[in-house]
Amino acid sequence: MGKSCKKWNKWKKLVLTFLVICFLTGCTTQGTSQKQPVKIVVWHYYTGIQKDAFDALVQEFNETKGQEEKIEVEAVSQVSIQNLIEALRQSEQKEVGAAELPDIFNTYADFAYESEKAGLLADLAPYMTEYEINEYVEEYIEEGRFGEKNSLKIFPIAKSTEVLMIEGTQWEEFSQKTGAKYSDLATWEGVVKTAEKYYDYTDALTPEPEDGKAFFGRDALANYIFLGSKQLGCEILRKTEDGKEQVFLDKSIMKKIWDCYYIPYIKGYFTKNGKFATDDIKTGDTIAFIGSTVSAAYFPNEVERQDGSVVTARGIALPVPNFEGTSPYCIQQGAGMSVIKSDEQHEAAAVTFLKWLTQENRNISFCADSGYLPVKEVAYDFALWEKIHSKKNSAGSPFMAEVIKTSVNQMSTSSLFTSQAISCGYDIRVLLEQRLAERAKEDREIVKERIAQGMSLQQAVAEFTSKEYFETWFSSVKEEMKGLVEGE
Repeated sequence: MGKSCKKWNKWKKLVLTFLVICFLTGCTTQGTSQKQPVKIVVWHYYTGIQKDAFDALVQEFNETKGQEEKIEVEAVSQVSIQNLIEALRQSEQKEVGAAELPDIFNTYADFAYESEKAGLLADLAPYMTEYEINEYVEEYIEEGRFGEKNSLKIFPIAKSTEVLMIEGTQWEEFSQKTGAKYSDLATWEGVVKTAEKYYDYTDALTPEPEDGKAFFGRDALANYIFLGSKQLGCEILRKTEDGKEQVFLDKSIMKKIWDCYYIPYIKGYFTKNGKFATDDIKTGDTIAFIGSTVSAAYFPNEVERQDGSVVTARGIALPVPNFEGTSPYCIQQGAGMSVIKSDEQHEAAAVTFLKWLTQENRNISFCADSGYLPVKEVAYDFALWEKIHSKKNSAGSPFMAEVIKTSVNQMSTSSLFTSQAISCGYDIRVLLEQRLAERAKEDREIVKERIAQGMSLQQAVAEFTSKEYFETWFSSVKEEMKGLVEGE
């Protein structure tokens, strides 16, 4: 009896142990099958067409690759790059009401450099093979490398450059009456002369004196300043071989930049009334502008002029002007994506999404709809573009295709320029753009008031065209820049 009880107890222990093992094993298996996906939050600044295209790709990822890899992506638009940067700074500083930092965010090199110095950015290279990295356009990859080990901190997603876009219907009328030619727009000096000619031409259409219309406007005035300075011999933001950061404005070069923007602006030859340059094309306030390839998506179908007439708009794309006697340059721009330093699981998931996003067919499809340029070498094949474009019945317009072709040709015949990333680079960019734009706009209003009081245009602008007036503005801006560099 005693031996039977001992045997039974022994078997009972074995059975209980077996049941416990089975239970634990079952729990483990069940837990694996119900594993929650890795959540990746992306902050971007896309709006309109770009946002729709990006959101569609995020949804596609979540329903395909994301399901396979158990990765869920949530995209949040901050509407503008300025809003995005402000939100990131608030989150980094843990301000009251600020959201948690995202896993991925849109960024330009200057702000990414600021984030890198704060220790926020993950190195993306360990999550990619050398073969994968080499698939991307070398200049785009190099733009994203910085830090002590020159590690990869910005993933190229979509790029853009700038082109000169013209409303062809009104240009043709103007050209036939004045002899203006596209070749006149190859230099900034030629653009200014053509703009004066257009002002005089439109002024003569009415009996009212000095009511000529502006010919030209532009987006991203900072690009004109930084690219123009580089082209004329002085790079504003510099980094020496030993890593020392430098900021420099050359007075004679800035005078040239001033003369080809501020002076024609106060005379009424240039203008910027709308938020974007395409807004002024739509209202007939201008007939030409420089904008990014993305802005081509917003080029209007019609022009609603102030006299109530409606003109069918026809877009024409030309290379950006250069300063006379200089080698051709064009902007290389377009925010990439940086990944917040966290843990291997989240960083790897973020890079998985970014690699999927830039697969060539998918990247071309996104770019064709949104006006961006693709980031892989193989994607710069127009036969591939046309094949993908026709297959998906893309919304991209014939004008968009012309803009893309003009952009690619321009980039192949010009030196590409992007500002070097330094600590205060973003703030200096904003400062220079605001100070030139604000001064031009404010002084133009004064000129218009003087003309209304009976002055001629030349009398009205005389004060503002003096050498002394420029030097006062230049000295003031230089002092503000010094304050930014010194952290005041």
